Amino acid sequence: AASSRRFQALYNGSSIKVNISSEPGEYQLSLVDVNGAVLVSKKISLNSNNLQTDLSIPAKRTGIYMVNLKGNGTNLTERVFVQQ
Repeated sequence: AASSRRFQALYNGSSIKVNISSEPGEYQLSLVDVNGAVLVSKKISLNSNNLQTDLSIPAKRTGIYMVNLKGNGTNLTERVFVQQ
C-alpha cells in the first residue's frame, strides 16, 4: 500500500508553519535560501502521523526559501515566498 506523505510549508507573517503527515520516525527539517545556504536545520521526531512545527526566519529577508524534509526514505521540498 502506498503511504500518504503530506508536507506543507506556509509563511504566516512571522515564521514558517510546517505541517507534516508521514510515517513516525526521525526527520531533518531545513530552511534553505536561493543560494543553497542552510539557514535553519532541526531534527524532528514524528510520534504519530501528524506534526506541526514552526521555522523562524533569520532576519526575515524577503525572498524565496525552500523548506526540505528528509528522513525515512522521504525527501520533500516546499517553496515558500517570504514578504516583509
